[in-house]
Amino acid sequence: WDLLEISLRLTGAWQRNVYLIYQFFFWNFLKLAGFGLDFSRCFVCQKKLKPQPDFIFTNQGIVCFQCAPKLRKKTTFKINQQTLKILKVIEEKDLELLGRLKFKPEVLKELKVISNYYLNFAKRKFAK
Repeated sequence: WDLLEISLRLTGAWQRNVYLIYQFFFWNFLKLAGFGLDFSRCFVCQKKLKPQPDFIFTNQGIVCFQCAPKLRKKTTFKINQQTLKILKVIEEKDLELLGRLKFKPEVLKELKVISNYYLNFAKRKFAK
């Protein structure tokens, strides 16, 4: 309930970034439901992710470039550092920083792709 209440309050304050509020709600709801991802460590080797221009996203989390070749290519795609930064801020629930972040419009497109991809994966996996 707290997550829903916070998200609804933000809609009035952040009218220009309503989609970011959706992302905040979406990823934190998944985490509360037990389906959250770790955006700070490689899900294969569990090492902390180091800064780089692009990262690999899979339906199980973010993967470092050393581990990426071990995965099937059709289940992965690149995301940029800005997108990962927003996901980390959402994961940390740092609303003050999230509201101040400046990013390129393509970052929201990437967030939408990632969210839809993961939601479809979760529906298929957990509907069984």
